[in-house]
Amino acid sequence: MARNSRRPQKHAKRTGTPADAETQTMVTSASPTHGNAAASRKEQPNDASRRGNVLRSQCCRPTEADVVRALQSLYQDQLKPSSRTLRRRIGELAAVAPSDVAGLYVGPGANSRKLPSVDVALLWAVCERCSAILVQTEKDGDWTALLADRETTTFIDVFDPVDPFPIHVWNGAAAYFASLSGDDMHLPGGRYACAQALLARKPDFLANFTLGQVCHIVEIAMSQRKLLGYCNNSIVPYAHSFSMKKDRCALQQRTCVAENGGITESTSSLPPANLQLARRYLSEILRDSALHGDGTGMLPLSNIKRLFRLRYKTELSETYFGHSRLSDLLQDEKFCDLCTLRLQKNGYIIVPNKLPFRISDSAAAIPPPSGISKPLCRSNAAVISLEDSLHLGQGSRSPHV
Repeated sequence: MARNSRRPQKHAKRTGTPADAETQTMVTSASPTHGNAAASRKEQPNDASRRGNVLRSQCCRPTEADVVRALQSLYQDQLKPSSRTLRRRIGELAAVAPSDVAGLYVGPGANSRKLPSVDVALLWAVCERCSAILVQTEKDGDWTALLADRETTTFIDVFDPVDPFPIHVWNGAAAYFASLSGDDMHLPGGRYACAQALLARKPDFLANFTLGQVCHIVEIAMSQRKLLGYCNNSIVPYAHSFSMKKDRCALQQRTCVAENGGITESTSSLPPANLQLARRYLSEILRDSALHGDGTGMLPLSNIKRLFRLRYKTELSETYFGHSRLSDLLQDEKFCDLCTLRLQKNGYIIVPNKLPFRISDSAAAIPPPSGISKPLCRSNAAVISLEDSLHLGQGSRSPHV
């Protein structure tokens, strides 16, 4: 395997995404230690928050041995060591012992703090100079670090739509999630954090599964089995989720919105765009993005609804067209001739299938340009839960788009 020594480009600073549970991993914070009374009297109200900011700003500077140890643990968990996953694991191991990592993850509302940060450029440099590590550049510009003396075929593809788990696992999962109530039913958002929290609880149906397998179970439980769904920034049993309410609206082809911490039928003064208008407006948005942007016409999926509202005073409602997710709508045969969805580490982006656009209400199906994956077009095998990003409602991905 050839080493790829090209230095990865620095990525733009992320906005506060569904604090993507995987980018901004939350862990249990230590309780404050109280000193003597004199010391506590001297402390001003803002001192604690200042100390917290200092802790959060501290950067972990891993050695080659730290990186190899983190890689070994990811191999054991059957998780592919992308730069993002590797950074998170190094931060976890800097905070606790390997056996205690699962216990770091808590449900929303608990007292929590971020893991130590790891500079991606520094991490890349450490990996690149270590003879025990191979660095591979991925198609999306990210990179992966691999152990030179280990097989890579054991990594779990958490997006694989094929369900390899026996029925007794799903029966156990259904019974476990149905038994949850109150605070116990709130799991952290994102497949990885949710899987870690579940492993910390040690339910019987997850006995002997690796973290990678549990991430796959969480994905299938949300995208296919309808056992889990999103509610604000939490993963909860499906019966208590926004996902269920959106699915109901989609079945009835009604528009719905997030309101007061819940999903309700839309009372917006903006009318939903019909098929003809939705296609026309989407084409115009992608064309203008190509003409005035970087020339590619590519846009984050999370921007589309906002642009419909601002430019056209109308709503692009996926439930109006019978879908519970915007990603599914744009993969539908009604739209997939106009654009392709590509999943990147910050969420879905929309890629136009042809530039420049000719604004037409009935554009013919056009194959994607070279180097871009084919339109997903209702292929359930390619549909990935946008809600994975959860902590994205605040940024690049929304858990309810």
